[in-house]
Amino acid sequence: MAIAAYQYIEVFNISSDIIISNSSLSRVKNAKIQQEIINSYFHIMQFKSILVAALAAVSLSAAAQDAPKEKFHPHWTLGLQGGAGYSHGAHKKFTDVITPAAGVHLGYQFSPVFNLRGHVSGWQGKNGWGYEHNPQYYKWNYVTAGLDGVFNLSNLFAGYNPNRCVSLNAFVGAGYIHGFDNKEAIAAKQLNPDELLLLWNSNTLNLPTGRFGANVDFRLSKRVSFNIEGLVSVTSDKFNSKDGKNVDWQTNLFGGFTFRLGKLSTVVPVPVVPAPVAPAPEPVEEPAPVVVAKEEPAPAPVKAEPLTRNVFFLINSAKVRPSEMVKVQEVVDFLTANPNAKVAITGYADKGTGNKTINTRLSKQRANAVFNELVKKNIPANRIIKDAKGDTVQPFSVNEENRVVICIAE
Repeated sequence: MAIAAYQYIEVFNISSDIIISNSSLSRVKNAKIQQEIINSYFHIMQFKSILVAALAAVSLSAAAQDAPKEKFHPHWTLGLQGGAGYSHGAHKKFTDVITPAAGVHLGYQFSPVFNLRGHVSGWQGKNGWGYEHNPQYYKWNYVTAGLDGVFNLSNLFAGYNPNRCVSLNAFVGAGYIHGFDNKEAIAAKQLNPDELLLLWNSNTLNLPTGRFGANVDFRLSKRVSFNIEGLVSVTSDKFNSKDGKNVDWQTNLFGGFTFRLGKLSTVVPVPVVPAPVAPAPEPVEEPAPVVVAKEEPAPAPVKAEPLTRNVFFLINSAKVRPSEMVKVQEVVDFLTANPNAKVAITGYADKGTGNKTINTRLSKQRANAVFNELVKKNIPANRIIKDAKGDTVQPFSVNEENRVVICIAE
């Protein structure tokens, strides 16, 4: 129905002769069909606009990954929602069929990406006619119980970050709709016996439904977030009592709060890797004294032990932080104290983020950053051996520690 709406609306724009006929009854029937198609198109475009806006919002925070690494723990979630609903169908004015809606959900976050939730929502549905009619509109009540699989797209594509300010989620599921209090439609049927052909004669309705949607989650604290959610339910043509020859749609737009319960995550300590200790040099044998010479031979020079320092960087950064400049200064002090020594600096990038091209460039930038700091501190360039490995070599087992420049002076 949604796909065909694009073609049907174009036809209506080109030729209005299809809509109007000589018979007044035929004219009403065609107007209803036209209105149903236009409403379907508007319904799909409305949800598409919400999804595009959500993606734009999430893109502002997708790169914020400088928080300490944390280990995820499964936990429960509880949400309360309030908003508005729209029952797809004919109307003279769109705002006339906006109705209140509310919802509550309880879920279990199995992983950073997947949550399984039970969701109960509903309140009031409203429909009517797109031309002068008595009555113009009629209302009924409904409640929907659904089971949804919710996917955190931000964690899926940008990696797990419990401190992310804005996250985008998409969900799909199935459920059951129970309709009740349909007395206004029953009264309208008595006035217009030829209409509302799918009226619930028993004043109750029970139908299966498919559902999908998306929400944008704004983190307020570790355990509380505010979210905006669009929920679309599709069910039998009987939902609004009209025989439209197609499925019925119910769209809800919610705002609400989600509460995260239990243990959420733990900070993973970053192990300190000690610098490797080189073996002590073997003693140098002194030459036997020459009897003829009266002067004692000069002692052999003692070779200094090599110095290794690991200069760590933040993700997607080639800037030497003040905390790491201490290590750079230690290399400078070693080279100053040992004029014949040189230093080899090798840049790396972690394989867990980015790609080969980005990581190759980033490792070179990190090596250049340390090189420039050494030169600024009066270390000649010919005493510095510079190299970059990208992500082809991972010197450490912890992914974050491979954002590093390893300096070996000897």
